[in-house]
Amino acid sequence: GNIASYTVTNPTGSNLTATITITPTLNGCNGTPLIINRTALAAPIITATPPNQTICSGNTITTIVFNNTNSLPGITYSWSRDNTLNTFGIDATDPGGTTSIPGALTNLSGTPQTTVFTITALANGCPATPVTASVTVNPYPNLNAITGPSSVCEGSTIDLNNSTGGGTWTSTNTSVATVNSSGQVTAVAASGSTNIIYSITVGGCSNSVTKAIDINALPTINATPGATSICAGQTVILGATG
Repeated sequence: GNIASYTVTNPTGSNLTATITITPTLNGCNGTPLIINRTALAAPIITATPPNQTICSGNTITTIVFNNTNSLPGITYSWSRDNTLNTFGIDATDPGGTTSIPGALTNLSGTPQTTVFTITALANGCPATPVTASVTVNPYPNLNAITGPSSVCEGSTIDLNNSTGGGTWTSTNTSVATVNSSGQVTAVAASGSTNIIYSITVGGCSNSVTKAIDINALPTINATPGATSICAGQTVILGATG
């Protein structure tokens, strides 16, 4: 008779050999057994590290490294990724012969985008179970320009505004002028200049805009004394410089 078909499985990660013994029987007598050896080749077991990460648009990813946990010789890897319409910078498929995925990714939309890399491998003619690694690419927040005056008098204040809410105000030269959390600038020096920065962070990605502010000194005046007394109906000329 025939040997019924069967499916070979090998969950161990190493090559396994099974021995099949076929013994013929006729009229109650056993013949010489037939020995058949069958080797179940191991499929590669792989991982990809890190499995998840988040970057800002245009930044370099943490290189995704492949690892063959059962150390099979002659392993080759292949990979592909999705969402290439909204993310740019790394090929959609591997160029061949790679053991890692480096590079930078740019978000082409205005919302967070995730691209998933699917990695597989082949060894002994046997394919690995695919693994995935995902990269979320956050966009930088959009910011409008700072509006308001570009100068302030010594000891006075001006109000700056930005229509993009949720940001933080800072001054690059607080010895000249300070700014509070509402965007009010106070001149603390008689002259000079500073840059007022409005920055915002969304999803770990920061953006900022800058406005230069000049400090105007207060005018001074020096009077030149004339006659300290005059007769009724007379005139006197007073002088002043400043």
